[in-house]
Amino acid sequence: MKYRCRPGVVYENICGARLLIPTHRAFEACPDAVRLSFPGSLVWLMLQKDRPIADVVKAFSILTKKSEAEAAESVQALVDELVKKGALIATEEEA
Repeated sequence: MKYRCRPGVVYENICGARLLIPTHRAFEACPDAVRLSFPGSLVWLMLQKDRPIADVVKAFSILTKKSEAEAAESVQALVDELVKKGALIATEEEA
């Protein structure tokens, strides 16, 4: 599965709060702002640069000092939540 950031959802770091903010363009699919953890912001920023999910998991593993299996579970849970909230779009393409 490949994921891409929804057009119109912008990432902002405001006084240490890492937020995904839907603009008017994305509001229908993603009506609410989403607050990310520091590792969550890494995931978003890497996906924004079209990095393969395997690269995202590797970086997340290094950052959080989790095994790659644990990192893969954490990344998948975050990605699933961001898809559910409308900030990410899942496609059938392979990463």
